[in-house]
Amino acid sequence: MTADPPRRNYTILVALLGAFLDGYDLMIISGALLFIKVELQLSAAQIGWVGAIAFAGMVAGSLVFGRLTDRIGRAGAFTFVLVLFVIGSLVSALAVTPLMLIAGRAIVGLGIGADLPVSTTLIAESAPAHRRGALTGLMQVFWFAGAAASGLAGIGLYALFGADSWRWMLGSAIVLAVVVLIMRRRIPESTSWVAAQRPAAATRPLRTLLSPGIRAALVFSCLFWFLVTVRGAGYNLYTPTFLNEIGLSGVTVSLWLSTAVNVVNTLAALAGVRYLDRIGRRPIILWCWAIPTVLTFALAAISDGQATTMFVMIMVSALPLQVLAMALFALSVEPFPTLVRGTAQSLSSASGKAGGFLAVLAFPPLLAALGWRDMTLLLAAVMTAGLILGLLLKIPETRNRSLESIEAELTRRQP
Repeated sequence: MTADPPRRNYTILVALLGAFLDGYDLMIISGALLFIKVELQLSAAQIGWVGAIAFAGMVAGSLVFGRLTDRIGRAGAFTFVLVLFVIGSLVSALAVTPLMLIAGRAIVGLGIGADLPVSTTLIAESAPAHRRGALTGLMQVFWFAGAAASGLAGIGLYALFGADSWRWMLGSAIVLAVVVLIMRRRIPESTSWVAAQRPAAATRPLRTLLSPGIRAALVFSCLFWFLVTVRGAGYNLYTPTFLNEIGLSGVTVSLWLSTAVNVVNTLAALAGVRYLDRIGRRPIILWCWAIPTVLTFALAAISDGQATTMFVMIMVSALPLQVLAMALFALSVEPFPTLVRGTAQSLSSASGKAGGFLAVLAFPPLLAALGWRDMTLLLAAVMTAGLILGLLLKIPETRNRSLESIEAELTRRQP
């Protein structure tokens, strides 16, 4: 843990700003798509790729940088992450063909995927044990705050530049990336990571992931990151387009409603912060998954013509997922030894982004082929299967325990 509280708090704040940038940069495309699809004449398949390719980039970024942050340190990996944000946003804003746009969004995805294991691990290793759940959970709050800010930025830029505003939307993330990059230059290295560099501790660290308790926690975390991103990605990313097509017409109206969804999600996540260090990670995750599963079945019963009711139900059914994701941020780092903590988080993150890639790519053609009702029933069935698997997995409790004590207990179980 960082010894100096002001420096520790600064480190945590800057890591959280990374999550804000992640949410902003990923979701700014949702408003921009309203104009891109017209100017670049995107087909339904190309729209799917523009939305989905960032998730594919996130998978690669998570896997590469998760391991890198265990090798070169938490603070050392930050610079690479921000450079990817700047390059990807610039290429996207200047795109003149669908392929160029897809390439830019892939680079943005690399940056987002790279940032998650670095930021989450750094927060967990800086936070006091009794507040670690809340502080790592704030990643979800800041992510949706960034998503909401992207909606407000989209509304303002549309008012200024009209149909050409999509380039300004995609380019606006560059400013945020540069600001965070400057702030991150003052972050000290994690003392937990430095202490773990002893030669005796560095012997075959990846093998510890096969320890029974650690392995179960990794499978559980990967499973629910995959599921929660499948459930949320399609609805979140295509909300403005979706609302525009089902009857809530008007660019400004759809952008405002999409922004409202992200604001409500931010508030829901913020309301759940106080419970993360009072209730175990597993109960929170299972209960907050069971409720949306039931509500998704109910969502399937709403017909295509009930646009307002459909919008409200989509928003309400997603609220418990915000608290679930907060608990998952903690669970994706807490049970794992220091020398593989970034790697383990990257595997969980990559699982989630793989789910997002599949969902975002499949959402438009599935909706066209199956219709609203059958597509939603299929999603509800997948959610039910995930709930059953989660109930079968038993994982160690990590709440209010030091990372050192958790590591000592779980690594002793290794065969």
